[in-house]
Amino acid sequence: MRVRKLQIILIVWLLCLNLVLGLYSAVEKRQADEISTSQLDRILDLYRDNGITFQKKPSRRIVSWRALQLGPADLDGLVRDFLGDLPYEQTFIYESRAQYVSDDRTITVDWSQHSISYQDLSIAPSGSARVSGSSIPQGSLTPQETMMLEEIGRRFAARWLGENVFLQSSVPRGNYLDMTFCQMDEGRIYYFNRIRLSVSQKGIGTASMVIWDVTGRGEKLDTMPADEMLYAQLSDILAEGQEDGTKITDTVTGIYDGYEIEEQTDQKATAVPDQTLVLSSGKTVRLSYLGK
Repeated sequence: MRVRKLQIILIVWLLCLNLVLGLYSAVEKRQADEISTSQLDRILDLYRDNGITFQKKPSRRIVSWRALQLGPADLDGLVRDFLGDLPYEQTFIYESRAQYVSDDRTITVDWSQHSISYQDLSIAPSGSARVSGSSIPQGSLTPQETMMLEEIGRRFAARWLGENVFLQSSVPRGNYLDMTFCQMDEGRIYYFNRIRLSVSQKGIGTASMVIWDVTGRGEKLDTMPADEMLYAQLSDILAEGQEDGTKITDTVTGIYDGYEIEEQTDQKATAVPDQTLVLSSGKTVRLSYLGK
């Protein structure tokens, strides 16, 4: 009986020891996956001292990053999905291009450049130089009109890039709005999949896009931790500064992780992670997690 009691005590003691070691290991791993509160607070204080606040406190989590391997997307399939049941004529141009014509719409696919160009002749006549905006006054659109055109552009971009898109830039030119959208996947911006378009109240006049397919992931990358990224981005913001020499006052309204192409051949590419700060002034600051 006494031996049995000792066995039970020993088993309980071993279970408790394993539990304590497990908890210690979990805490240690969590600390390794996060920067400390004091580290983050020091960075936020630096931003605050230079007139920049955060709408939402950044995450302390350290993300493990891998490169994305990219390959050709099914561009012809995207065009056919966009046209749906509309009748069209397809013409092949040389070896790497094909053209689809449906009423006033002309869509050209260039497989060698992973690109698609779109033009609606009823909105943007052939030969129009409007896209460059060189001779068109800026600022003719009201805020309400700008919001409406951005929504039209967003819906068009979503038909090619998927439901989630990120508005990278928006520039008014006369009665038109020129915008650039990028694909988003699980909250991360795929800068390598983007569409530039021109829209008026009549609709989308012209658009050009580059689209890749994600085919796999590479090895784990040696990347900068969150506090070092924020510190480097603060340096970029301060380097630009205010043109009139006054102190910067701005707010970081969004922090987005994403991917941009680093290496590219004809049919393959490698995309590496970067981080984008979006400020209330309209500025954006991007930095590669590789420190480039």
